[in-house]
Amino acid sequence: MKTRPTEETEFERRTSNRSRIALVVTSVVLVGAIGLTVVDLVGWSDREHVRVVNGVAEATIATRDFGYVPSIVVTRGLLPLRITIRNQGVHTHTFTIDSLGVDVIIPRGATRTVLLHLTRPGRFLFYCRFHQSLGMRGHVVVEPG
Repeated sequence: MKTRPTEETEFERRTSNRSRIALVVTSVVLVGAIGLTVVDLVGWSDREHVRVVNGVAEATIATRDFGYVPSIVVTRGLLPLRITIRNQGVHTHTFTIDSLGVDVIIPRGATRTVLLHLTRPGRFLFYCRFHQSLGMRGHVVVEPG
């Protein structure tokens, strides 16, 4: 009885099953890592409404590489606004608001607190001086009280 030789492709002849499995696993891990990076850049929440404690509005922001989470802080009225900024990234960042004269450097792993005295309703742009060109910016939105 004659057996027919199996038709193998060049890829099958030159690679073992173990190599093909490793290629698939590596591809899946790479796609997952890219997805997690995008989620980290974008963040889970784009805005935070402040909570008022003892007459001071409070919010917390995390800096990541390369964005703020949340990127929008919403407050109402002209209460002082205390923002706690935690640098969760591997780079040093800043929290800069030109229109209010704020410029705070936040080394990696550090936490800084900024007290803002808002004088009018509106939008106030904050950004990282080092990474603004990469989209690291956000807004404090002051709604009329």
